[in-house]
Amino acid sequence: MGLIDQKGRLFGLINLIDLVVLLMVVVLAFGTYTKMAARAQQNQQIVLQEIEMDMFIKDVMPFALESFSVGDIVKDANSKTVLGTISEIKSEPYQEPVVDLQGNYVMKEVPNKLNIILTVTGKAQVNNNSIQIQKDDVLVGNILIINTHKSKAQAVIIGVRTE
Repeated sequence: MGLIDQKGRLFGLINLIDLVVLLMVVVLAFGTYTKMAARAQQNQQIVLQEIEMDMFIKDVMPFALESFSVGDIVKDANSKTVLGTISEIKSEPYQEPVVDLQGNYVMKEVPNKLNIILTVTGKAQVNNNSIQIQKDDVLVGNILIINTHKSKAQAVIIGVRTE
């Protein structure tokens, strides 16, 4: 009896093609298992840390200030990611540059317009390379469309602090 018989079976037991397919299935199953096990272990190592973000909203009407409240949940309107809750609200008069009588640019307050600074406290994955909330990077200068249950606005992250 040879290695492969007249019917193409290895040792007279299994077809050579069936053996190759069976080995491929075993290798793929093992690869999938090890990849999923590594991913599960990586997910267990994620530690969330509390952060504070200052978000700047410019040139809004006074009623916009009234639509934000301490304790409101803030979400990224595009990704629907919860960024955190509002812990502090500040406002300042909105100013624009205008030319005075001498031809100089000066900053002048615009009536019925405000800038709002929201301090948002949330949980993020913090490491040496990045700060992320659900895979979204938190970077100073990011422009976001944020919303609460009462309002929606364009905001710029102007500060990020970790505890």
